[in-house]
Amino acid sequence: MKSDIQTEIEFQKLIKVLEGKYIKPVYQPIASLIDGQIFGFEALSRITDGTIDINIEQLFKIADKAKKAWELETLCREKSLCNAANMGEKKLFLNVEPNIIHDEKFRGGFTIERLKEYGLNSDNIIFEISERVAVSDSDVFLGSIKHYKQQNFKIAIDDVGAGFSGLNTIASIKPDIIKIDMNLVRNIDKDETKMLLCKSLVDFGKNAGMKLIAEGIETEDELKILVKLKVDFGQGYFLGIPQEKFEEITEDKIDLIKKLNSKHCNENIKNSIYPIVGNLSKLGYTFTSDKKIGEIYEALKRNPTITEFTVVDSGKALGFMTKTALNELMNGKNGFWLHSKETIKEAMDINFLKVDYNMPIDQASRFAMQRPQAQLYNPIVVQKDNEYWGIVTIKDLLDTYTKIEVEATTHINPLTSYRFFSHSFRSRSKSVGESFPLASTAYGALTRNAPTAFSATPSCPFYAFFKKLTAAFSGCFSQAFLISGT
Repeated sequence: MKSDIQTEIEFQKLIKVLEGKYIKPVYQPIASLIDGQIFGFEALSRITDGTIDINIEQLFKIADKAKKAWELETLCREKSLCNAANMGEKKLFLNVEPNIIHDEKFRGGFTIERLKEYGLNSDNIIFEISERVAVSDSDVFLGSIKHYKQQNFKIAIDDVGAGFSGLNTIASIKPDIIKIDMNLVRNIDKDETKMLLCKSLVDFGKNAGMKLIAEGIETEDELKILVKLKVDFGQGYFLGIPQEKFEEITEDKIDLIKKLNSKHCNENIKNSIYPIVGNLSKLGYTFTSDKKIGEIYEALKRNPTITEFTVVDSGKALGFMTKTALNELMNGKNGFWLHSKETIKEAMDINFLKVDYNMPIDQASRFAMQRPQAQLYNPIVVQKDNEYWGIVTIKDLLDTYTKIEVEATTHINPLTSYRFFSHSFRSRSKSVGESFPLASTAYGALTRNAPTAFSATPSCPFYAFFKKLTAAFSGCFSQAFLISGT
């Protein structure tokens, strides 16, 4: 046991940090494992006084014992939020201890008015709740989670696979994001059991509409497996270290992620039952990057059928813009006067989705569903041999996907044809904003409307069909449903 003198020394270190506010925030990037684009940053804290020889984790343990955890959390959180205005439209992940999230003082720090002081809104904030700490009052805790969700905050469960409640916590909270514990990620390329556990979480997340983040990625081999398993996002020192500024991951890491996805995409093309996206593409409207914004604005006014356009130079797609975005730019206060003489290169969106002509539509839909909410309905730009080919609208993508699923289901069950499927799947498909892919949407529609069709045995007419699709999609349908017979 520690002596009273040691305890007093530790307490004085804590008081020194609190009174001197010797805390600085650092931010670790969380990147898409599809294209390497930054999804958000996790805010972490570091002690700035070099005479204090303990780290932030040790300091929090001391604060818990001294009943000063609230003061230390508040200091760390306020420091993190002060810099968040420089983050742009990315997400800010804030670590929150589950036993204080319901505190009235905590709620007071996250009102709409208070967030505006930091240049933020609730859509930017994701509360990251650790599984490592037991919840003292589950009813109050769940009530608080509901409150924050109603205010458009997002919830992430941290350290999944290393905590107290495991899947019970996920089932109760229904988080937006699941963060896979770094111990499951460590050496996953050498451990088949870890791969299977991660794969089951990926399947679950897709069926439940939850995004997955793999924490603690430290090697290229770990990254390769996580990309292959189709984990949504990654975080770790291999991708980017925590820094005081909001930094993107390096170009070589972005290129690596894209290269890994391209390799798996080519493998999927060989086995896919779906048509390639190029067959659905149409030419679309294009302008060169030196075209004046005012000229494009007038061209769109003359031709109301143009709802979006791609900026193309020498065959290369450089940017994308919707008619709505252009109107917002030009119709604002002094908008036309300010921007009409500028070139479209200065206003175009360079973070748009480009896919290869030969990509199967199921793969393209997965890429499309990972885009930010504001881009979900935008067409996908199609390239052939790295040059602009055309665009595919989300409507055409969904209609084709639906048709294939309906036909496959009809052929697989000639006795009843399950005509309900067409209506159910089409109605669900309208909600493009849902996170989970169309394949699992179809599965959900079938299980809700015809539970008797899944009669628990491999002799069930749908069993072989969905087992085949499971292999083809590399896990879009959960094996758990197929094997359990529910």
